[in-house]
Amino acid sequence: MRAVASFSRGEGIVWRSVSRRLREVHAVLAFTVVTDKPDLITLFIKPGWPTMRRTGIRGGGPRGRMLVKPDGGHELREWVENEALAVYRPGDAHSVWLYWGAIDHDFRGWYVNLEEPWHRTAIGFDSRDNLLDIVIAPDLSSWQWKDEDELAWAVETGRHRSDEAATFRVEGERVIQRLRRREPPFDQPWPDWRPDPAWSAPVLPPAWKDYVQARLTETRLRASRYPLTDRGRRGRGAQ
Repeated sequence: MRAVASFSRGEGIVWRSVSRRLREVHAVLAFTVVTDKPDLITLFIKPGWPTMRRTGIRGGGPRGRMLVKPDGGHELREWVENEALAVYRPGDAHSVWLYWGAIDHDFRGWYVNLEEPWHRTAIGFDSRDNLLDIVIAPDLSSWQWKDEDELAWAVETGRHRSDEAATFRVEGERVIQRLRRREPPFDQPWPDWRPDPAWSAPVLPPAWKDYVQARLTETRLRASRYPLTDRGRRGRGAQ
């Protein structure tokens, strides 16, 4: 699959969590593109839209929801409960999600997903969820870490190294500082945003399961733009 320069507003794409070490796709979410610009990507998903997750034996982690023995397959699942807008600044190692109730469209809050920087493919964007997340109050007045225990379990079982986990937390702390300073995206009235009512559920493309190697030049560009001592660069749950 050859990456495309940009996607059009209203176009259906997929965001995938992939393992570059294992060269495999772990989770897939079908989105509609809202914005695709060099400095900003925003994607929308709502209940009933398709997602895929790996199948196999679960039961790992502190809540027993982590996959411990994958069988090589995936299962189709629908996105549930909330409408969501994912806001991403290219090069960051996190995305900021906003949630609204699907029925009343009341704003529920902000959510920071710590993940690898996105890279573009022919069908959307690939990343890797890094387990640790941050939940932020609707009015931005408070925040809390989420799934710290699952990340600790992942380190204990060898899924992540301790230095990787430390890097994820540093990225989260950068986001918290950005929140306190009301820097993007926390300086914009995103909670007032509304989706186009004409948007319908995207169809998963045939190539949704095909792993794509990230371009080395792309990785080097991200590293040069966002060194570890500068603003965040590194980075959905039970995959």
